[in-house]
Amino acid sequence: MRLAPTVATAVAVQAMASAAVLALAPIAPIVAADLDLSPHLIGYQVSLIYLFATIASLFAGAVAGKFGAGTASQFAMAAVAAGLIGLACGWAPGMALASAVIGVGYSLTNPAASEALNRVTPPSARNLVFSIKQTGVPIGGMIAAIVLPVLAVRYGWRVTVAVAAIPALVLAFGLLSVRGGWNENRNPAVSFRANVKEGLALVLGSAPLRALSLMSFLYSATQLSLVSFAVTMLVGEFGWTPVSAGFAAAAIQAAGVAGRLIWGGLADKFDAGVPVLAATGGLATLCAVAMPAIGSFPDAFAIVLLMMMSLASVGWNGVMLAEAARLSPPARAGAVAGGVLMLTFAGVVAGPALFALLYRVLESYSQAYAVFATAPLIGAVVILRAHRRIRRAAQ
Repeated sequence: MRLAPTVATAVAVQAMASAAVLALAPIAPIVAADLDLSPHLIGYQVSLIYLFATIASLFAGAVAGKFGAGTASQFAMAAVAAGLIGLACGWAPGMALASAVIGVGYSLTNPAASEALNRVTPPSARNLVFSIKQTGVPIGGMIAAIVLPVLAVRYGWRVTVAVAAIPALVLAFGLLSVRGGWNENRNPAVSFRANVKEGLALVLGSAPLRALSLMSFLYSATQLSLVSFAVTMLVGEFGWTPVSAGFAAAAIQAAGVAGRLIWGGLADKFDAGVPVLAATGGLATLCAVAMPAIGSFPDAFAIVLLMMMSLASVGWNGVMLAEAARLSPPARAGAVAGGVLMLTFAGVVAGPALFALLYRVLESYSQAYAVFATAPLIGAVVILRAHRRIRRAAQ
């Protein structure tokens, strides 16, 4: 296995899975109009995906360990493709089941990639490499935000979502070319039950990993609320067209790509993973508080503000996963990633659903963002306090 091809493959898998998770978000007004629903209900669909990702993440490390990281990634792409086809049915129970399948597929991507990358990444570049891998999340979101609204307006949202399954199937077959190297450390004797217990025990038994997981819970709640409701806010609250809002969402995702590279590079350069994570929380808080001001300024202000919030609230994941890998016992990066991601996905489950409830109370998406500013602020405080306690104990 070589570093560059491994990273490129991991990015492609992550991008496809992320595009599937967010497939309905940039076309929520179109889907809602066709199904005679309120657009804010997209929050519950995203939460459902991550509810099943949370549950499945308990077993994801075992799947990667037992079958190999390459085979686990193929399973992920097959599940994503099946889920996208299911979403196109337009029948609520069928769409719910399809969302669950996408969640299961998504849960496999990070433990598999962590296992593969941890074997080929030098410690001095760990934050940057894991951050590059995590650019797949905003890249997938950016592709979905640019392509899906245009196709949905022209061909209908059902055809658009179903056709989106084709790249996932192509990638699943393409992984055959790298599966041998990715599967080198597979162990058919791995027990699913033992692996679930091990991942949770490793996380709960370590104060730094507990703090990292709590921070990840709060940050992920903020991140998915941003990417799930930005288009709906711009269209419903500020009068943008769906296509214009879709391009704004693409700019948001592009800023997320930049953020992951910037934060990962800074964390490696200054050997400062935790301070960088705290800084992203502080910046996300400031941007969320400013969200209600969008209506008082030109559209360019909205783009800049949303991009800055994305820079922070989408850019932190790679550094977090690198920190989790650094804190992992030898050959346990996949198990630890599964344990940490259980709480990460739980935050994503809670975030969009809570945001939707806040909207029902406040009747304003921008005001709901302002209230949500408390989540990244608390996360930044938690991780900084844990870091300082560890440094004092080491003195």
